[in-house]
Amino acid sequence: MEWRTFPRGVTASPPLCSMPVLDPAGFFARRSCAHRRCLTVFVAMANRPPDPLYTCPSQFTEHFSQFFYPSQCYSLASRFGRETKKPMVMIELTINKHKHKLTVDPRTTLLDLLREEIELTGTKKGCDHGQCGACTVLIDGKRMNSCLQLAVSKDGSDITTIEGLAEGERLHALQVAFLRHDAFQCGYCTPGQICSALGMIQEKQANTREEVRELMSGNLCRCSASPNIIDAIMDVLTQDEQ
Repeated sequence: MEWRTFPRGVTASPPLCSMPVLDPAGFFARRSCAHRRCLTVFVAMANRPPDPLYTCPSQFTEHFSQFFYPSQCYSLASRFGRETKKPMVMIELTINKHKHKLTVDPRTTLLDLLREEIELTGTKKGCDHGQCGACTVLIDGKRMNSCLQLAVSKDGSDITTIEGLAEGERLHALQVAFLRHDAFQCGYCTPGQICSALGMIQEKQANTREEVRELMSGNLCRCSASPNIIDAIMDVLTQDEQ
């Protein structure tokens, strides 16, 4: 292999993506195709000879944290000979009425914590940029995109995910309404839609169909089930008024 030098802040380009890379463990081959260009950069960097810029673990993980979970960056840094000491932080969260004392990487998002550590996978990862709303949860009663919240910043918070809405076998009124109105197709966005709808209802700012549509605009449904979603929410709003 011919080693090349890449400047700081390099992004994937056709010449870089086409260069051969080493992947003896087959780790990168198993990753999603959507990240292939970024992975090519990562593998090329990871397999190149030692460079002052990337021999420091903190710089190594910082550069690639936009492509991987923090824990993955540390694991990969170690795999490619860049040992590092994890800076961990103790936090306490109340999640679905259960208290959790956790030791987390300060760069871990609340979404990754819920899915990877607590194993509450009902909260979905969509765009991971706060644009689709699939990761919406309730934090101290307010709806927020968990992909944009650092877990350490929510220390002491009360968090409710889709798993915490039902009471045993009894579904929440919104869950029942979504079933009644067939307000989903693939169902991927549904947890975020329901949590966002509950937060919106608690805000008490929506009374008409137009207001509901506007206040729910941050939650996207790519299956075009939005009219049925609005019907379900209006159904619950009407029940609350009665």
